Amino acid sequence: MSLFMSGKDLGEAGTAIPPREGDLRIRAVFGPTHGLAVVERGPGYRSRPRVHDAEQLVWVVVGETWFYVEEEGYHLRPGDFLRIPRMAAHWERNRSDRPCTTVYANSPVLDPFTRRGAVGLFGEDEDPVLRVTARSIPVSDEYTKAEDRIGRPARTGLHRPAADVPGLRQAMQMPGEAAINALAYGHELGLLVGIRPGGYHWRPHFHDCEQINYLADGEMWIFVEEEGFHLRAGDFLRVPRMAVHWAWNRADRPCVTYETHSPPLDPRTIRGSVGLFEDGEPPYPPKGARAVFTPDHSAAVEAKYREDRPACP
Repeated sequence: MSLFMSGKDLGEAGTAIPPREGDLRIRAVFGPTHGLAVVERGPGYRSRPRVHDAEQLVWVVVGETWFYVEEEGYHLRPGDFLRIPRMAAHWERNRSDRPCTTVYANSPVLDPFTRRGAVGLFGEDEDPVLRVTARSIPVSDEYTKAEDRIGRPARTGLHRPAADVPGLRQAMQMPGEAAINALAYGHELGLLVGIRPGGYHWRPHFHDCEQINYLADGEMWIFVEEEGFHLRAGDFLRVPRMAVHWAWNRADRPCVTYETHSPPLDPRTIRGSVGLFEDGEPPYPPKGARAVFTPDHSAAVEAKYREDRPACP
């Protein structure tokens, strides 16, 4: 067992509900409370309608696709966020002639029957048994008739176009560094897209939430307690609740990371974050996690992972 998963070694995950049309490729990992997947939908892809007892957040990396949630249709383009509430009937359709790639997070974890081939990220001393899981349940194709009634794309609180999600600068950033973030959240999940410049070095801290990282581009070191992990593009890493951790981009160029948190980081502590809520829903998660900074012992830990010593993993 390991908190780390190399993108080169991670196989494709399956799904219990095959698509009606088109190709679907999924790479997925999970921890005790939530899962993170990178999903590619081929041109003409069309899923079957379903529900599951999990909240989901979606962010579009490249391409475009339509998501239908109950009676609303959302035309998602690069940089857009969407939240799918628990037990809401939904389905997807890629109407374009190009693939579409999205980041897809869910809490609680979709169970192994639903997401066959997903890999659990657990430390050696952690119990890998999942206490709470959610299943995808197919529903009637009658739901898809809503497509015929939908004219323009919906603009509700569940959806935030990229233009409406401000770039964020973390409070208490180390001098001379500018980490740019975009953060969206629901009741149970937060999804952060971050650009870390060359030389970026964050401070040791912990928070009362589980975190999963996916490195989309570049490379970055993430330290968890006394262990260092050298992430390259395509790699995943989970940070357990309350584990002291920090990040260091030792390269001379930026890297791009996608981070999920369950429960979400307290939005009141991160300026510019956006909530994805419908009218009438509470605008904050019931429990938000806050980062607590610790005495800085990073130099001693990092010394074990100098360039002349083997990297971990």
